[in-house]
Amino acid sequence: MSVSTRHSIKVIIISLLTVLIGLAMVGCSSSFSESQINELYAKPEDFKGKSIKNLNLQIVAVDNVKGEVHLQSFQDFRKYEHPTVVILDKKDISYEEGEFIKVKGKIIGGVTVVDEEGVEMTAVKIKANKIKKIKSTEAIPAEDSIEVGYDVKENGITGTIEKIDFTSDDIRVYLKVKNSSNQKVEIFPEHSFVEQDGNKYEVDENTKKYAIKHIGKLDKYLPRHAKKSASARVLIFQINGAHDNKYEVEVIVDVPDKTLVAKDQSSNVLAAIDIVEAKLDGQIRRYKTEKNPRLGKSGIMAKFKRSFKRG
Repeated sequence: MSVSTRHSIKVIIISLLTVLIGLAMVGCSSSFSESQINELYAKPEDFKGKSIKNLNLQIVAVDNVKGEVHLQSFQDFRKYEHPTVVILDKKDISYEEGEFIKVKGKIIGGVTVVDEEGVEMTAVKIKANKIKKIKSTEAIPAEDSIEVGYDVKENGITGTIEKIDFTSDDIRVYLKVKNSSNQKVEIFPEHSFVEQDGNKYEVDENTKKYAIKHIGKLDKYLPRHAKKSASARVLIFQINGAHDNKYEVEVIVDVPDKTLVAKDQSSNVLAAIDIVEAKLDGQIRRYKTEKNPRLGKSGIMAKFKRSFKRG
């Protein structure tokens, strides 16, 4: 993912070359505010005896200590910060490393734990009253989503990109793969590409920079009120044909009260970006005129002024 800081339009590149999947985890929510959470993990003894609920955690280890189950976890599971030890008596439910849980309980205080590298940390210790297993999508709710429904078929393998979720930092891609071939297909979510028989498909940095530059600069045509909040998502697909490959570029621009969409195909990915840029240019200009009808007369007024000066 790439985000432009040069232009008013924030541009996110979603590279879906052949099939892309990118999953990342971040987020938190609880009955405590963000500042209270930070204070809790800085001085856990000050919160001893207080109740907490809706604390989202990711489990990193499960231990059995003197008849109790201790769930070692992190509250900030993206940065692996805010270590937490959750204590529960019931053993009828099994928990595994990597699972997300929502905890309600009482804060016991702080406890010293040691990580894999032997570094001591102070963790918040919580006696759980209720624990609920949750999905990563609940632990990190999407701020925005788009339904894609895009199929890529090649050599008996079908990859369907069903939906894309956006969080403040990351992108989740929902991918369904059907393998009707005799080949082995490996998916590597952490690297955001699919590898088949040693072939990788990724968007290069030059293409990313080109898209950010050309789509980002469209902000100059936006009305002033829309410039701060405008954002764009650039979807780049590689379509493998029988004789040659094509690139499909789709750009979704979110502006106040409207969503502008343009897409096109070309054998050259940069050319496809240029075509889409030209289409969006016209849409954005019309949007500006709609928001300020007086601008529709600016062309006539400009000619009048030029004629007046010549006279």
